[in-house]
Amino acid sequence: MEINFINGFEIIGADTRNYNGKLETPIGTSFLNTLNCIEDIISILEKHSNKYKGNDKKIKNEYTLLEIISDINKDLIRLNLDAVFVNLIADIIYDSNIKYIETITYDLFFYSLTNLLNDIAHSKIILDIHFKYMKRKELLWIEIPSCIIYESYIDKLNNVIQKKENVIIDKKAYHKTYNTVYKIEKIQHYFSAYFKYFLDNKIQINVCNNCGKYFIPSNRKDEKYCNNPSPQNPKKTCKEYGVKKIYRDKLNSDLIRKSHYNTSQYFRMKINRCKNEVEKEKIIKEFERYKANYEKNKNKFNKKKITEDEFSNWIVKQKEINKEEGDKSEHKRKRKK
Repeated sequence: MEINFINGFEIIGADTRNYNGKLETPIGTSFLNTLNCIEDIISILEKHSNKYKGNDKKIKNEYTLLEIISDINKDLIRLNLDAVFVNLIADIIYDSNIKYIETITYDLFFYSLTNLLNDIAHSKIILDIHFKYMKRKELLWIEIPSCIIYESYIDKLNNVIQKKENVIIDKKAYHKTYNTVYKIEKIQHYFSAYFKYFLDNKIQINVCNNCGKYFIPSNRKDEKYCNNPSPQNPKKTCKEYGVKKIYRDKLNSDLIRKSHYNTSQYFRMKINRCKNEVEKEKIIKEFERYKANYEKNKNKFNKKKITEDEFSNWIVKQKEINKEEGDKSEHKRKRKK
């Protein structure tokens, strides 16, 4: 199996020496999705392996083996994993068992899945360490499988042509690039090939502070939130949810800001519920008066003329005063009627 990297894109399952077409899949997109689903992958493989533990019945033919692998693949495909990874899993299971066909038992097949699970879990632990210290290239944990470098050319529309002896290249229309073909035979090869590409091309990988998944930042390298649906609210991205969470956390940790926010929201709510323009104008004036007095008291607080508790209590009291005055006005109106 091969993974082919061309000029920042990947082509799967094709001999790129004969490739001439447009490149559409950015490197890393499908890989990160697979990396983020490792726990689910392990869970699926454990579920299937547990079916066969202790079963001494023999797997009699290749067809039965392929049926088992197909069932595993169906569950993996539901996770929207990288196709290369799913095919690699199938190839590893097939290659490790086909040589024993007609003699291998389901119990021994269980152990082949256990070995695969151990490789995946170990790769995840190592990659977690590496992504944390990505700037240190010497941390690369495994020798990358030998790769072939093909000389290629690419135009402005991302059309690729492989250089052959009998092909004349119009160097004005094309510029030189390189195609790296990684030979993938093990789980470790799959992860390390992508990881090396990220290192060599200085592609930043961050961990989302909200969902905990890996992502490639779209703008700034220090982005803390990804654009995937938020676990708390799928209608919002982690980035949208995270910004509001930061604001809420700051609000809740700041007594004065929280009190000011609640009092301001009280006035805004009263303005929206006004039954006529006269009443609305009155509340707006009260709100403006509150804001002006708030700035005066804030200035006193900054100069340490009043304490945080005194300032906060004054803010809360403005809402209570307004409520009392509103209740009195409502009582007078009812008495007139």
